[in-house]
Amino acid sequence: MPPVLTTPPVRRPPRRRLPGWAAFFLIPPLLLGISNNGSEDFTAEDCSYSVDAGPGSFDCATDAGPEGAGAGNPAPGDGVSGVWVQEITDSTSFAPVLAGKPRIAPVPADTRVLRVEIVTAELVGDPLEAQVDTRVGGFSVDSRYGPPPQAFEIHLDERPPDLSVSVLVGSGSGSVQCRVYADDRLVAVNTSDTVATCRPAM
Repeated sequence: MPPVLTTPPVRRPPRRRLPGWAAFFLIPPLLLGISNNGSEDFTAEDCSYSVDAGPGSFDCATDAGPEGAGAGNPAPGDGVSGVWVQEITDSTSFAPVLAGKPRIAPVPADTRVLRVEIVTAELVGDPLEAQVDTRVGGFSVDSRYGPPPQAFEIHLDERPPDLSVSVLVGSGSGSVQCRVYADDRLVAVNTSDTVATCRPAM
């Protein structure tokens, strides 16, 4: 015998479904949210930079470099582990431009410091200024702009597979010479009216 209902059954109104075209408005915001969430998940690296006192580090994820980078020697955006540049502040006399084809040698295996000199011949007229960039494996270690003569040291806490110093003539006229020494041994030299590039054999 079927049960007797004392109250009428509750009838729920039918659920309304969204039309199919509404999905086109919901998918783009969903995809945008996923991509934004993934872009914020990163790991910050330490970048080396050069100061007079020695190497340092800063967070690559920030736009601003460290305050101690010094004028003319900004903190590079890429950074190279184990390689840093130090300013030479003593009053050192520079040898004149080396003429002919000077004999060069590879960098000795135990070398930990390279000395870079940028010189130019005596000029009559506008003084020459140049952009000097030091790079290791395609990454910037140091960048500076000014008139020759200039000198700085490249410290090799870790020996890189390659290293280059390029000198781009920015203003004035004449030739510039880039030369690199390991102690008293000449390991690279190049002279040019436009771009002089030194690549010592590491």
